[in-house]
Amino acid sequence: MFCEHSGVVLPTVASFSVKCVPLSIRVRLVPESAVSAKLQMKVFFGCLIVLGLSLRTNAQTSFAITHVAIIDVIRGAVEPDRTIVVTGNVISWVGASADLHAPDGVRLIDAHGQFLIPGLWDMHVHLGNATEAALPVLVSQGITGVRDMGSPSYSTLHRWSIEALAGKRIGPRIVACGPILHNGPPYFWGVEARNPDEGRQMVMQLAEEKVDFIKVTSDVDRPTYFAIAESARKLGLPLAVIYPQMRTEQASW
Repeated sequence: MFCEHSGVVLPTVASFSVKCVPLSIRVRLVPESAVSAKLQMKVFFGCLIVLGLSLRTNAQTSFAITHVAIIDVIRGAVEPDRTIVVTGNVISWVGASADLHAPDGVRLIDAHGQFLIPGLWDMHVHLGNATEAALPVLVSQGITGVRDMGSPSYSTLHRWSIEALAGKRIGPRIVACGPILHNGPPYFWGVEARNPDEGRQMVMQLAEEKVDFIKVTSDVDRPTYFAIAESARKLGLPLAVIYPQMRTEQASW
């Protein structure tokens, strides 16, 4: 799956080689003029708004992005005049532009005056509400991974993520918990866990669906909260919580 803007094609699904920055499998070009030299490492995320993208899929294109300044988010540095070679959907080579010996037939994209940054993550979305229409919008803004913090169907989100990674749709990688465990009136993206037994049962059920983590709201009582937490721990599932509401008699939590 690829992004295209003014004839510039960028990979939105690509596996990193050992020479690549390992924080994301997707990259985004940002005009160099949009970032002052003094602030380029501190505020380069804000530069994403200057570049709009139209999107298309093409899983087999091979090309090289040349003469680009790479933002190395591991070292907190800018690497000038670098080249990235993409073979199929894999970033296969990263190095100095002067060292590039591109294979015959590889498309060369001159990126003078632009930065290349890792794709961004939005760590709190609800795609069950936003719907699949939001997926290409997220990618167009440089967001190539999201953490869904509560939606009715984990299987739907997982399918969207697999389709995006396979190049069948435009969208980010999705990490999700499925429905939220709560103890209150029914609502769109929640399932009830009114006591410890129900909490354990729901954790088991979600684990069978292979969710990425468990989320609990603030309205569960103390015994249920700890039953959910213990069950998630035993199953190796991370636990995300809205901090429990504490009544006076629960202040010893």
